[in-house]
Amino acid sequence: MDAGNESLMYSYFLEWFEGKWDNQQEAYSNPRGQSHVIVNNERVGPGEFRCTYRYKRSVHPYRDYTIKVLNNDGNVLVENGDITLTWKLESGIFVCKNCVWRDDILYDTEAYLGEKFYVIADRGLRDGHDLLWGLPKGEFYNFQKRS
Repeated sequence: MDAGNESLMYSYFLEWFEGKWDNQQEAYSNPRGQSHVIVNNERVGPGEFRCTYRYKRSVHPYRDYTIKVLNNDGNVLVENGDITLTWKLESGIFVCKNCVWRDDILYDTEAYLGEKFYVIADRGLRDGHDLLWGLPKGEFYNFQKRS
């Protein structure tokens, strides 16, 4: 991939990632299994986003952090503290599959980003198997872009 295509790919990632998302359809069809979550990825600087996750009925987010998005040799890197997620463009969508160990916790992320959808499963597993947060293996949050 040449430098022009890398820049275009990076621009698409930034454009698609930015905005407000929710999983309303999923939450309404399975109210006991899925909470209604609203995600806001707000650009706060060049390649920098403030990401908040909150439940529909909550005023305050349960997750609030800032990430840095970098263009790296045909991939997009998302840095969140000491964890870096690698996104690759595959068949017209961005795909991220990362497992990172920190202390005794496995940070397991699988995500897919399209222009109007964001499917993600991020979970923390103590000793690689005891679920601390996130959805069980094979389950995903299915977000639709709202703005």
